[in-house]
Amino acid sequence: MVVRDIGDYVQIALPLTGLGVSLAKKDRVGTYQILKSFALQTGSTILLKRAINRKRPSGGKYSFPSGHTSLSFMGSTFLWKRYGWKYGVPATIAASFVGYSRAGIDDPVHHPSDVFAGAAIGILSSLIFTKGRESGNRIDVIGDTSFVGLNLKLSLSN
Repeated sequence: MVVRDIGDYVQIALPLTGLGVSLAKKDRVGTYQILKSFALQTGSTILLKRAINRKRPSGGKYSFPSGHTSLSFMGSTFLWKRYGWKYGVPATIAASFVGYSRAGIDDPVHHPSDVFAGAAIGILSSLIFTKGRESGNRIDVIGDTSFVGLNLKLSLSN
């Protein structure tokens, strides 16, 4: 039960951290971006929960997708995309813990597919609205499929 309780707090802390960082940096554009991401993530999650109404492992209602996971990955993806890997790496580790707290424990409240769907919703909702800042740390991943295989370029910049 302790793992799940910690996940309950972390799922709220991540988007609040994103909002707090944008406010502390006086980043009005970032503040609007996280608010729009939050609206899309929350609306999508609620609509899917109601439309699908999958039973939870415990027998309860509205298992799919995991709202805790979608909210936490929305926050972590915003932090990563807007402010770079120094914010994004710890936030993504924390969001992954939230997913674990929902399905990877002895008494899960979600199926693993609920957690993966929640993560996808959270990630996509932030990717749609969040643009990186001109300065700051980023990880850029560029794929090239013009030949047989995949060329991956990873660059860290300050």
